[in-house]
Amino acid sequence: MYVGRKHTATIQAEVELPFACAFCRYQGTARVVGVGEGVGNSPYFLDDSGAASRARAQAVEKAHANAELTLKLARCPGCGARDEAAIRWEHLKAVLGAAGTVVGMLLLGLFLDATHRGQAGLVICVPIGLVTAVFVYLSQKWKWETVEGRVRFVSRA
Repeated sequence: MYVGRKHTATIQAEVELPFACAFCRYQGTARVVGVGEGVGNSPYFLDDSGAASRARAQAVEKAHANAELTLKLARCPGCGARDEAAIRWEHLKAVLGAAGTVVGMLLLGLFLDATHRGQAGLVICVPIGLVTAVFVYLSQKWKWETVEGRVRFVSRA
């Protein structure tokens, strides 16, 4: 049994990043809002301030990574094109995560049925897997749906 405190932090960081369009060769600078979440644990309540600090540092790091991803998904202000392959890749990762959830829960249900001589495992696990898969997908789609509102181009190089 874990005894301690779990600290979480969610950070929105506005980051200035260089942008280069692969299609029209536009180059410039963009201000991008990245979102990140971090977790820090304090076992036995011995390091609460350190755990909070680690959670914040992890959230800042993830916010910067999210800002870089967001800029990669953004439309070029010069030609209006965007990296559709990157959009498809993010979409595919969300679909694969959702599918993995369904498959994992199906396997768990089959295992429970095989070890307990019944079908309650599938009856319980398959609906949970489907609901969880929808949640997994919906929790990821914001990455490509909110790009336009989180990128502002500020200068051209």
